[in-house]
Amino acid sequence: MVGAGSSRCSVWRGALRHAAHAAIAVVLAVGFSLDAVASIGSAVALVVFTFISIGHLRVRKETGAMAWLLVRAIAATSIVFVTFAVTTLIHEPGTIIVIVAILVASLGIDLWWKRSRDQRGSARQS
Repeated sequence: MVGAGSSRCSVWRGALRHAAHAAIAVVLAVGFSLDAVASIGSAVALVVFTFISIGHLRVRKETGAMAWLLVRAIAATSIVFVTFAVTTLIHEPGTIIVIVAILVASLGIDLWWKRSRDQRGSARQS
């Protein structure tokens, strides 16, 4: 009996979670223009490419990569990102506001997650 009830509860939680994700997607699709979403995606891609190249630079001896090529890749993606940021700031300040809001929200969620994880870990050890 206990298993059947918890199974139903878990199904409802899953359904509610999917409904919440769908609602968030609808709000984002209606609330933001596709230009802003595409701009944010471009900025994220440039930052990811830069960080991957920086990380690759640290292990280049293991992979056999040429340092000068990685440095050029880092410089190129960084220059494009700075140009994108300045241009976006001038022509689409709303996009920059959204990027900063997403950054602040993700940092806040990360800090909250780490604190709650550490508290759970210390409670288990006690």
